[in-house]
Amino acid sequence: MRYSQSAPQGIGGGLNWYAYGEGNPLTEVDVDGLGCGGKKPRKKGNNKKPKQEKTQPKSKSNPTRDKPNMTKKDQLRQNREAGRRREQETRKELEQKYPHATVQKERYLRDAEGKIVKDPLTNKGRRMDHVVIQEGKALKTVETTSQNVDKTSQIAKEMRIREAGGNFIKDRDTGKLINLDNLGPSEILRKP
Repeated sequence: MRYSQSAPQGIGGGLNWYAYGEGNPLTEVDVDGLGCGGKKPRKKGNNKKPKQEKTQPKSKSNPTRDKPNMTKKDQLRQNREAGRRREQETRKELEQKYPHATVQKERYLRDAEGKIVKDPLTNKGRRMDHVVIQEGKALKTVETTSQNVDKTSQIAKEMRIREAGGNFIKDRDTGKLINLDNLGPSEILRKP
């Protein structure tokens, strides 16, 4: 990527240079060089000033928004750590509830030949957070999330993949395919 001159905010707009100009540098231009700093880039030929975006109201359910000095990188790190903690708690709970089963994490939906099936709408696969397997049969699939995240689209994606033939997961221990036909959509387990 080449620039005629550097932008005033430097790399403050982020390291993803392809997202600059809302991902379309041919039709978007950032006249004052501050597009990544809170102002939206304008369409080429549009001389009107963009409207300032309204900020989201603070939510008590998202502690990272209540810390104005926290960087986006710190927020992402904190969210990843919280996600790992939730998944570890879920795994322990499932292992206690199903002591004779194995609890496997991050298993992709596959077809009868073992190939990962992609959603016909998004062209992406679906990874199940946890699958409980006992004696070669799947007992349950679980999606672990925070208390306020909407998982409607993710479950809809799961069901589209299942309808497209993605009704198997590969057992990590045996390498065999486990059929999920007897199960409905993943149970959503919400944790703080």
